[in-house]
Amino acid sequence: DMILPLGFVLLFGVALPWASILCLVYTSFQLRANAYKHIFTRQRVFPARAAGIGLWVKAIQAMGILAVGTNVGILVFVKTDHNMMQWSYERKFLVFLATVQAVLVANAALRAIMPPQTHELTRTLMQQEWQRTKLLTAKALAQGTQLYLNVTEEGKDSTMEEVTELTAENEEVWDAPILLGKSGR
Repeated sequence: DMILPLGFVLLFGVALPWASILCLVYTSFQLRANAYKHIFTRQRVFPARAAGIGLWVKAIQAMGILAVGTNVGILVFVKTDHNMMQWSYERKFLVFLATVQAVLVANAALRAIMPPQTHELTRTLMQQEWQRTKLLTAKALAQGTQLYLNVTEEGKDSTMEEVTELTAENEEVWDAPILLGKSGR
C-alpha cells in the first residue's frame, strides 16, 4: 500500500519533483482512511510481535539501487538544460557509470559506518524485554507453573517458554529455570 508511492518518488523524483508533494498528500489520506477503517468499521486488531518488515527490507533496498540508476540516467541522458546534451553517448555512458558507482560506494560506506540501530533504541528494546520477562515471571508465579528463560549466547534475544522438561536440541541456549521465584541451573 505504501511502497508504491515511495517507488514513484524514488524512481522518478528527478523527472517529477512535485511527485513528493503528491506522495505526501496520498500517504496522509491513506493513513487517515486506514485509521477510520480500523476504528469504525472493524474490530480492533490484536497486535502481534514481528521481528521486522520481512522481505520488504530487501524490496526497498533493491528499489533504492534502481532509483540511483534511474535518476542518474534521467539527469545524464534526458535532461536538456545542461551542457551534457552536446557530449557523445560514450562520454555520457561513462559519466553515468562513474556516477552510479560513486553513489553506490558512498551508500555502502555510510551503511558500514552507521550502526543499524542507535544506542537509545537498543536501550529501549532491552527495557521492553526486561519488562516482558518480569511480567511473564510474575504470571508464572501466580499460576505456579515452571518457565525456562532462554537467553542466546549474545544475550540479545530471550524468550520464556512453559516446558515440562529440558530438551537437548538447543545446545547454544543457556537455560535457567524459574520455578516459584527460585532460579537455578
